[in-house]
Amino acid sequence: MRRIYFLSADAPPSLPADRFTVASGVPNLRTILAERAAIAAFAPDVLHAAGPAAVRLAFALLATLKPRPKFVASDVEPMGSGFLGWLTRRALAVADRVVTETTAAAERVRKVGGFISLPLGGGRVGVGVASGWESPPTLALPPKGGGDRIQGGVAFNLPPAAKLIVCECRFDSVEPPLTAAWAFDVLKYAVPDAHLVLVGDGPARERVERFARGIAFDDFRVRFALMSPPPQGGRVRVGGGDSEPQATPTPTLPPPRGWELFAAADIVWVTEPRGVRTLVTAMAAGKPIVAVASPDLVEVAGAAARFAPVGDKIALAAATRELLAAPAAAAALSAAAAARSADFAPATVAARWAAVYDELFRG
Repeated sequence: MRRIYFLSADAPPSLPADRFTVASGVPNLRTILAERAAIAAFAPDVLHAAGPAAVRLAFALLATLKPRPKFVASDVEPMGSGFLGWLTRRALAVADRVVTETTAAAERVRKVGGFISLPLGGGRVGVGVASGWESPPTLALPPKGGGDRIQGGVAFNLPPAAKLIVCECRFDSVEPPLTAAWAFDVLKYAVPDAHLVLVGDGPARERVERFARGIAFDDFRVRFALMSPPPQGGRVRVGGGDSEPQATPTPTLPPPRGWELFAAADIVWVTEPRGVRTLVTAMAAGKPIVAVASPDLVEVAGAAARFAPVGDKIALAAATRELLAAPAAAAALSAAAAARSADFAPATVAARWAAVYDELFRG
């Protein structure tokens, strides 16, 4: 029975209980001593850190753990810059296994390793364990009527015939959300009933919202929303329509991540070149997807999405207009997305992780 300690802000994979015992913790430097005590008490065979912050914390703790567990690092991008970037790369250099979601990500990790003269080659950089999706709640979308489209407690305040486009961004970089806002400003003239919801938060959010309002003039059909627990009081309204006052605060949407919005969408945009998790979640929701043609997204989606060149707002708008005008094509793309998502079902992803752990102890 192998003991796995999963250090991540996400839930651990659902590994077979007859072969693995799993414990988990959340990376937090303020509780580093408590985390170290929990890991030491659990005495894991494998310490799996997912995410740059978790990888750095695991690296700091690893030397204090006796005996030293095998160290697996995943979801290592973005590695960060300056001292944090250096620390992340040092952590990857001592990892027993670095697992990436795509071949393109593996190549980026290898190049970083070569740049700092650390041996990340050989068989230690693995590919093919993309982020899975959690099973959604039962979602029954009400008819488009009565002024509001309501899903999961979210009121979109849309007209009955509205076409809803959803795009989730981290807003830690301005380009992906700006691409969406700009592409929508092109699309809205061709599709008068289109509306866009941009979901996420980060330092670039206010700049993107100012830009979207500035180019919209008196026809502002973009909503901004956060993904976090809602305030006390229950329902949450997604603001930003022309009937909303300018001072309306950015609302929050209840977890799970993306499901309520993706279930309500007519089209999902993925403008983050490395937005694999958003892509996989949208595929699992069975929605038509238009994504930027980055190597990561093309590898994961294959024929289950339409693609536009990275940064090409006109192509993104044109592909979306084509799908909105062709319900049969949109339905076929939805079916392809749902079928492709089976490769990222929780049980499938867990089996891949089990194989990674087993490989660590062969020989």
